Amino acid sequence: MTNRVLLGASVAWSALATAAAADVTPEEVWSGMQSAINAAYGGYTAASEERSGDTLTITDLKVSQTDSDTSFTFVVPSMALSDNGDGTVTVTTSPEYDGQMSVTDEGEKLDIDLYIRQIGATMIVSGTADDMTTTYNAESVAVGLDEMLINGKKMDDAMFELSFNGMSGTTDLRPDAMEQAYDVENIQLDLGLTDPETGEKVKVEGLFDTIAFTSKSEGENAAMQDFHRMAEAGGTMSFDVTTGSNTVNASGTADGSPFAVSLRSSGSSMSSNANADGLTYDSLARDVQAVVQVNAFPQPIELQIAEYSVNAASPILPSEEPAPVALGFALRDFTMSDALWDIFDPAKVLPRIPATIALGLEGDAILKAPLFDPAQSARIETMFEEGNPPVTLDNLSLTELEITAAGAMITGTGDMMFDNTDLETFDGFPRPEGQIALRAVGLNGLLDNLGQMGILPPEQLMGPRMMLSMFTVVEAQDTLTSTIEIKEGGQILANGQRIR
Repeated sequence: MTNRVLLGASVAWSALATAAAADVTPEEVWSGMQSAINAAYGGYTAASEERSGDTLTITDLKVSQTDSDTSFTFVVPSMALSDNGDGTVTVTTSPEYDGQMSVTDEGEKLDIDLYIRQIGATMIVSGTADDMTTTYNAESVAVGLDEMLINGKKMDDAMFELSFNGMSGTTDLRPDAMEQAYDVENIQLDLGLTDPETGEKVKVEGLFDTIAFTSKSEGENAAMQDFHRMAEAGGTMSFDVTTGSNTVNASGTADGSPFAVSLRSSGSSMSSNANADGLTYDSLARDVQAVVQVNAFPQPIELQIAEYSVNAASPILPSEEPAPVALGFALRDFTMSDALWDIFDPAKVLPRIPATIALGLEGDAILKAPLFDPAQSARIETMFEEGNPPVTLDNLSLTELEITAAGAMITGTGDMMFDNTDLETFDGFPRPEGQIALRAVGLNGLLDNLGQMGILPPEQLMGPRMMLSMFTVVEAQDTLTSTIEIKEGGQILANGQRIR
């Protein structure tokens, strides 16, 4: 729910900073702004539009957007578009304007009054009718909370502000295309909440340094409101975000006990691309550190991750032809403090080496229904409920598998094809055909250590060891391999021996 609040509030500022890039006279700038607002929000109202000298002034500009469970409105008291006499137009808005947002989620209603505040902001529009640029600079742009109500009850201690400091960038607007590039020196987050029922409090402070944002879209403006319409109209959308060091500190009380959490990273990145060929997403965080302090532990719990990444790919438009899909995540070189290790391994039996979990899947799938069309959401939900999912796999490759922890490592790769006409061989699941190759190093040593720790008593170790002997082949000292094959008729083989 909080994410929706942030998104809705940020839309208020970006609507002006991006829509204003229209042309070189005040009237043409305003005309272009109207077109952009109509495309993005479906309309607007204004109390007056008056030209005096070289300045066109718009008063009480109101923009709204509503969907099934969210509504958002913001009002700009005054906006002046001044002809500079050199082919450019300066756009000056009220230094502060208000917004309202309402969200309904599972019977809970959240009403928020927001403010958008600009300090030292300048916006200049230049260019030609077919290639226009808005140059924007601001000492600070802040989105903050004036009032919040939950189910009609005011949250007296609620506090929120997100400040973009040292902001500069450009928006290039051409017919059916827009490109943005913005840099922000830092973003500051301040959040405070009190549970009205328990009185428990939480406070969050964040600082994100050196943000760079770029985006590009091509296609019909009206089709840019959702991925499905955009791709169907032949449009494209993409964005890239990078940050420098990030810090988030949270503190408060939970279940009557105080807590404190500190999160840090040396940098992060996020990118996405969407067009008729599909949707891709990639994110990465580096050198993540977490320190947790709670009453249950006498010492702070420290966690570190060298790299955390997520990637995904999916088709957008339905087709009878397979389209690329992908899903992956990686948590590399995870370590934790001895205080946490000592809880379950006080004798230091297990090697306390960095742990890694990584999974990479790539393949092709057939999208049978418009998964990203908001108008079809009820139909998509029904298809899942009826056991007829809108997506069927054609083939899938295991491009990466690594599990490294406590002195053992498992790796693997594999490829599978799927026969979606055969749902009987594997009890309703499309019949796979292919193989997976696995390799394990140090697994027997890990079992020995678990037995020494008492987690697996000696009499229970026989079962896992027998399973390993049945499904693996010894390659070297405490190094095992296994090849699992699924044949055309549904037979399953482990290292050439049929097990099904």
